[in-house]
Amino acid sequence: MNALWRQSWAIARKELRAYFGSPMALIFVGAFLVFTLFSFFWAATFFVRDIADVRPLFQWMPILLIFLIATLTMRQWSEEQRGGTLEILLTLPAAGRTWYWASSSPSCC
Repeated sequence: MNALWRQSWAIARKELRAYFGSPMALIFVGAFLVFTLFSFFWAATFFVRDIADVRPLFQWMPILLIFLIATLTMRQWSEEQRGGTLEILLTLPAAGRTWYWASSSPSCC
């Protein structure tokens, strides 16, 4: 089990470096903040209802996260293909769940 976590952590570190090493990370964080603030304050008319309620935020959050995480994952996958490192990563001795957890954890953080 220890080897599994070590492999997962190595893959996750590589993905995090690739993600935060580009200006796209700031663009996605900014887009997430803008859409979150929009759905919380404007779309739900937060100030009109006179109730401090976060229900509207949680109604829109799954939809927002589905699109942003899918976009980040597709971008990372295409960068791996373009850089020629996808074949190296897929031939390393690691289990399927290791790749899934390690590759998807940077986009969810």
